[in-house]
Amino acid sequence: MIILLDGVDGLSTPSGGDANLLFSWLPAILPPRTKVFVSGDSDSSYHQVLSGICATGVKLDLWGGDDVGKFLGEGLDKRGRKITMEQMAYVRRSLGDFCSPLVAQLTLHEAASWPSYMEGLDKIPLMPNAAYLIDRMLDKLERKHGEVIIRAIFGYVQCAKEGGLSTNEILDVLSLDDQLLKMIETLLPDGYLSVNRRFPVVLLTRILQECVDILELRSTADGSQVWGFAHKMIEEAVRKRCEKMKPHLHRGLGEYFGGIWAEGKKVEGKGQPIQRYVMAPHTCMNKGAKEQRGLRFQ
Repeated sequence: MIILLDGVDGLSTPSGGDANLLFSWLPAILPPRTKVFVSGDSDSSYHQVLSGICATGVKLDLWGGDDVGKFLGEGLDKRGRKITMEQMAYVRRSLGDFCSPLVAQLTLHEAASWPSYMEGLDKIPLMPNAAYLIDRMLDKLERKHGEVIIRAIFGYVQCAKEGGLSTNEILDVLSLDDQLLKMIETLLPDGYLSVNRRFPVVLLTRILQECVDILELRSTADGSQVWGFAHKMIEEAVRKRCEKMKPHLHRGLGEYFGGIWAEGKKVEGKGQPIQRYVMAPHTCMNKGAKEQRGLRFQ
């Protein structure tokens, strides 16, 4: 039996702050024919605890130029994309001799958008800095789809527990956000929201498809598929951008998972009020039940 625990430095510290309690279940001596592999950042507070439990530690080195070139070539092939030899040479010069796998992944996201006829490569600053590349990636999405829309989608996912939100949950909370709908109404065809007061499904689908290096689908304990961030540094960058929106996002998630709109939320205004219904199975409140399950947001 082989058990792989990847990225344990992302786990929450137990109450009391004792990191030893987090791995109290992991025995120092394993049964025969059993191997446990644990990975984590050497800068995390858990590193010393894990070093005392695990008999063997292996430090993963940065990737060299050849590793990055091979990774980019295979990644572009999977996406049905290619870049010119000049563009590949520019990438390798910009990243230097060594870089982390995360930097290579973020660079792949950038290079996959380049057309072969693109000129002025020197005007696209690349550097082996993950935080810079993440900000550049988020900036491009906000310019293309609008800062308000991107920060609402990512903000709701960032504030959610259990890894994130399902596609239907994202669509529901966006559709119940009157502030968001009012701001994007001018971008939609005349009368679009007066017929169906819902966030456009096509727009959400297109954005999620473009976020292949930002969001990923995960399975929760109950078997549902939810969107979560592909890396903790991406989630942290989103958290900083959405800090001022946090009360609004929490209120929206609290109302949604509290089930208060399960019978529909009216839209006040001219003409006949429009009802927006949220499917009951998506809520955490059972009607008539005295006990309420925990809300899936933090």
